[in-house]
Amino acid sequence: MLITSRHADPDALRCALKARRLAVPRRYREQATRRAWWHLRHWPVLRRARRVACYLAMPGEFPTDVIIAGLLRQGKRVYVPVIDPRHPRAMVFQQYRPGAPLRRNRFGIAEPVTHPRWQLSPGRLDLVIMPLLGFDPRGGRLGMGGGYYDSHFAFRRHGWRHRKPWLLGLGYDVQRCDLLALNPWDVPLDAVLTESGLMLVRQGFSRSLPPKRNGFQASSRMSVSS
Repeated sequence: MLITSRHADPDALRCALKARRLAVPRRYREQATRRAWWHLRHWPVLRRARRVACYLAMPGEFPTDVIIAGLLRQGKRVYVPVIDPRHPRAMVFQQYRPGAPLRRNRFGIAEPVTHPRWQLSPGRLDLVIMPLLGFDPRGGRLGMGGGYYDSHFAFRRHGWRHRKPWLLGLGYDVQRCDLLALNPWDVPLDAVLTESGLMLVRQGFSRSLPPKRNGFQASSRMSVSS
C-alpha cells in the first residue's frame, strides 16, 4: 500500500522504506524484473537512446540483470556508475562489458575497474536508470542519502535547456509514497518504472499505478511521521 510520507523524518522514512523493500519475496523480485523489462523494452525514449546508464544492484535493490541483458541485446552502450577511488564524493560512468573484471568498492558494491577510455560524462548519456528507496507522483526520489546522483545531474535543474539525459527511477510498487519533501538540490525524475509499468512525470504524470492483482503487497498501510 501507499506509504504516507508527508512531514516524515527522512531517516525514519528511509528505514521504513528499506524494510519494505527487503520484505519483497525473492520469487516476486525475479518476476518483477522481467515485468519491468517488458514495460521498458519498447518505450520510445529507450528506442531512441544509444547510451544508457544502469546501476549494478546491491542486495535488496530492484534487480537489474535482466534489464542490462536486454539493453545489450538491443545494441545499447551500457554504462554503470562507479565511485571514483581518487575522489570519494565523485562518481563516473564506466562502460559495462560482460565478462570484464569487477571489484567491490568501499560500500561493497560490485563495479568495473575504471579506465578513462571507457568513461562517459553524465551530460552525454541519453537515459539513466537510477535506484531508489522511495518515489512520489511528482517525480520526487528518495535515495540512500549520499547525494551522488543529485550532484552529478545538478545541471538538469537549470531549465528545459538541459533535456538530456532522461532520468528513470526503478523500484517496486510498494516503494511509492504520497508526497516526498524535496530539497532545493534534489533532481526530480522524468519517469518511474515498476513491475506495473512506466509512469511519465515529464508529461505531467499522465497516469498513476494500476491496482495490483495477485502480486506482492505490504501487509498494512505504513505511516511515518516525525
